[in-house]
Amino acid sequence: MNLACPQCAQVDQVQSVPAVHQGGSVAHTVVGGAIPVSYGDGNVTYVQGNYRGTSMSAVARELDPTPPLRGGGCFLALALVLLIPAFFMTLIGFLVVGDNHPEMAASPIISTITVFAPAGLLLAMVALFGGLYGSRVKKNRHLRQGTPESRELWASGWYCHRCGGVFLPQQTRHEVPVQQLMTPSTFRTYVWRAGGYPAP
Repeated sequence: MNLACPQCAQVDQVQSVPAVHQGGSVAHTVVGGAIPVSYGDGNVTYVQGNYRGTSMSAVARELDPTPPLRGGGCFLALALVLLIPAFFMTLIGFLVVGDNHPEMAASPIISTITVFAPAGLLLAMVALFGGLYGSRVKKNRHLRQGTPESRELWASGWYCHRCGGVFLPQQTRHEVPVQQLMTPSTFRTYVWRAGGYPAP
């Protein structure tokens, strides 16, 4: 297999795409200073603040094989917040129906529907936001795992540090040009397309 860059014809600055991605990702922990926390009775405890994160170089970010994960906590929060008034509206509906008001005796079905309509609407919104949260969690799980097709194509790419491009030294089963230098973002588009992800 010829690993020479198709543009500069050199091999000394050529590295596999997974190695470039891993080398450009650095996990770090920042330990903050101690913060005094008073309990009001004269006792003071010192709490140390920690932050953990990952820094990525621009090239490593462009060569990321998976699309960025999308948060779904807002949907869960909305569902939980709406669940509280839905519970109380349902409880009020049962209390109103149980009081046997004379107005409800004339048309009990319409009155019952009218009493429980706000609670039903709120419960429908809770179900909608809960479903959106579940869908987002499922999509993120799929993105984290990746697909064999996208991982295979991603692992077969080589990056030339001298020219700043990616190439495939040999043919794969994907429709990607061989021995042609492409930008990292173009290569990422091919990888995401192979995995069935939306285009960047």
